[in-house]
Amino acid sequence: MDYRNILALAFWILSVGYTWNSIQTANAFPTGPNVSMGSNPIEQSYKYCNGMTNSSVLSNTASQTLIVTDIVVIGGTIEILIDGNVLMMADSHIALNTGLRIDSGATLSCTDVGGNPRVTVVGYYTHT
Repeated sequence: MDYRNILALAFWILSVGYTWNSIQTANAFPTGPNVSMGSNPIEQSYKYCNGMTNSSVLSNTASQTLIVTDIVVIGGTIEILIDGNVLMMADSHIALNTGLRIDSGATLSCTDVGGNPRVTVVGYYTHT
């Protein structure tokens, strides 16, 4: 047998072996929150917080956790509270990249700090 045939056969075996080892089975790991409650479980709420103290903006009455992704405040400044505990102050758009967790039964509320604030809260339901 010629050395070129041996080298070609060795290269072919090496190629098949490399290809065989590079093939992996498909695995489907969850890469984000598992969404329930239908195909569009988005929750949105609006509140005019002018002159109010601890006024409910959003009550999570569902059995799933609510993840708040955006808070938009127009016309003033507010304190954002969860179950009466001050979480933050806001006077503009807040994009919460990791989200703000509102557990089942909890209430997100606002307190007027100044101006004539209006607040919009947007989020989605998930199960943990």
